[in-house]
Amino acid sequence: MDFFNIMPYFLLIVSLFFIWMGLYVFLLRKPLILNSIWMLVLIGLSMLPIILSTVVMFFESPSIISALPFLMFVVLLIWYVFILKGYTILGVNGSDFQKRFIECLEDHQYVFEQSFSTLKIKDPEIEMSIGVQSWLGTAQIRSKSKANREVLLNLISDLKRKDIRTNYLFPIFYIIIGLLISILSISLMIP
Repeated sequence: MDFFNIMPYFLLIVSLFFIWMGLYVFLLRKPLILNSIWMLVLIGLSMLPIILSTVVMFFESPSIISALPFLMFVVLLIWYVFILKGYTILGVNGSDFQKRFIECLEDHQYVFEQSFSTLKIKDPEIEMSIGVQSWLGTAQIRSKSKANREVLLNLISDLKRKDIRTNYLFPIFYIIIGLLISILSISLMIP
């Protein structure tokens, strides 16, 4: 089976996911908060045809050279597993997000200490990594340890209920990219 022939279908699914994320933020006028595992699924879907085709090439002519692309993609996916822990917030205004997140912490009466990219909650003892790309409108919240995962889940559910201003650069960018990928995938499907 030629996996390059099914790649347009995977790309179409990825493009529809991009368009959905952009439309969600644009139409509902609120940021999209996703478990980062969904971003990993999106990356995995876009790489799946290439990974499968490299496996087929390896079985047709087994050698170290034919195994290298497969190993590279697997290592890349494993790397993304470690990078994409926690939650991704898309279409968020950076300064407003910071205010609302601190409100969530204060609502739970957590004593916390904030540094450049980490936030330490004193009781219970939790350290979180928070990354915000204000210009693009994305943020990521990760707990640095698996302990007290319920605290992170409570903070995320409270954050979902907060009224956070939206950055519209993200949805416009994702809708345009999604449309371009879907046009490309449809043009690859037509013989």
